[in-house]
Amino acid sequence: MVLVTLRLGDDTAAGLERLAARLERTSVDVATQAIESYIQFSEGQVAEIEAGIAEADQGDFANASEIASVLARYIKTTPTA
Repeated sequence: MVLVTLRLGDDTAAGLERLAARLERTSVDVATQAIESYIQFSEGQVAEIEAGIAEADQGDFANASEIASVLARYIKTTPTA
């Protein structure tokens, strides 16, 4: 295990203490879990971005019908008379 020292802003430190008290845990436990969650989330995002860049570097882009299919899910069209 590695000991890490952090400098937190007053509001962040106070929030950490409040949350730890509400969860009946130590601030170290709460901070450790927060850091672990952040790393897991961020590593997943970075992996997705890297995969997208690799696909783009290989020329693997969406074609017009694939784009239209995605847009159709989010854009509602109104019937014209």
